[in-house]
Amino acid sequence: MSLNFADLVVLGDDLSGITAGSLLAKRGMNVLLMDRPSARRPASIAGLQSQNFKTLLGRLGVPEGRFRAIKPNPISFQIILPDHRIDVSADNNALISEFEREFPSEVDWARQLFAEVEDTFKHETKPLLKMIPWTNWREKRRFLKQKNNFGWPRWTEELQQLSPELQTFFKAWILFIAGNPTSFIDAMQPFALLTTENRSTSMVSGGWHELKRLFIEKIEYFGGRVLDETPSDYTLETENARIRGVAFEGYHLTTRCRYLMGNGPVADLLAHLPQNFRTKRFCRSLNRTPSSREFTIQFLTSSAVLPEPMCQDIILVQDTEQPLIDTNFLKLQVIPLPDPPAPDEDVLLQASYFLPGAELLETSEATIERFEKRHALIETQIKKLMPFSQGKIRRLFPLPSINNSQEDLFGNPMDDYSRFFQQAVHETRFPPSYNFPSLTTPFNNLIALGPHQLGWLGMAGRLQSAIKAADYIWSRESKRRPM
Repeated sequence: MSLNFADLVVLGDDLSGITAGSLLAKRGMNVLLMDRPSARRPASIAGLQSQNFKTLLGRLGVPEGRFRAIKPNPISFQIILPDHRIDVSADNNALISEFEREFPSEVDWARQLFAEVEDTFKHETKPLLKMIPWTNWREKRRFLKQKNNFGWPRWTEELQQLSPELQTFFKAWILFIAGNPTSFIDAMQPFALLTTENRSTSMVSGGWHELKRLFIEKIEYFGGRVLDETPSDYTLETENARIRGVAFEGYHLTTRCRYLMGNGPVADLLAHLPQNFRTKRFCRSLNRTPSSREFTIQFLTSSAVLPEPMCQDIILVQDTEQPLIDTNFLKLQVIPLPDPPAPDEDVLLQASYFLPGAELLETSEATIERFEKRHALIETQIKKLMPFSQGKIRRLFPLPSINNSQEDLFGNPMDDYSRFFQQAVHETRFPPSYNFPSLTTPFNNLIALGPHQLGWLGMAGRLQSAIKAADYIWSRESKRRPM
């Protein structure tokens, strides 16, 4: 397959677009994937035990040997509140046992809730998920009409009337799975993400990159192409309401395409759209300030100092009366290293937190000093969680600028805080929305996917967006191609 023409060009490395590309490649379309790598992603991922994911792997004919790279975690994640420690697992009986220990007065209510969550997801939420993201006003009207017929208000009110500890527990749970701000105003998010299949987490050998490889290999197997030398920039060539092609920097040609899929952060798509009367309204609807950004720091430590109850994924909350932002919500991930740099540093500990989207990100001394104080506080909180880690935990990334001659675990020279801020810029979060961004755009052959398309539904949203986009494109293709 040459770079002169492709039926479908996918720009970006999000799982939704890569999955959609693999589904369309299997149906016979020539797919060109421009795998523009984003920030490093975790090795433990939620939602890989869902029926949607397993069905996708079956439809693509992924061999069973590749399934061994995905191993379910016995305990999905652990939520630590000031006075409670709860192990959340995919086993409802085990979860109820945790409630009996930590919230004995609420155990009957919890048993009823989790039973109704499963039933509601099966009969109400799952059918609704198949209707979004919509592609026209008829689909939107049908979705809203059907959604209003469901009996969610009662549970919405009950969730809002819980004690601060239990409200924080459920909000932290949803924030961990979706990576987005949570709200009980619309109960669709809780009923989608509190289910057994969506709350389960799996350790993927090779991490996020290996998960993408499952689908990238299928694109290549079905005759598509993945460009290894990813261009740093590109220009869209348009004609009336269509994208004619993509001109990649460094290539002396334009890749003609019949469909183009934006598969990265929404800001990347907006930056490349022509600013004309056709796109102004669309850009205004998408050009919103993110509600928050995710920041990640890394430590090296020893497995010998990890407390026995620690899971691979831990949510640490300091104050249940305060919003889950800044250091009041820490997402910790314990990753054993296959090739540790030293015998007593065989575990990578990633700590992630959220800050408001308007937070100033610049490599000035004042900004770095503010982040250094925050990171020192995080290190103190981790040492309290791991009381035997004194002197056996070392910050790996980001290091202060005075130490920028050191190298991180992956052999890249440290660039003080500039790389840290650069990663956070790509890890933006937006409040839950059914049509942000819209699957369709002002150009009738440009499809918008990426991490912000139903991002508030976590992996369930990514998979649903991929399936809907693939079906949308193929429904148009089937009218053109002889059957």
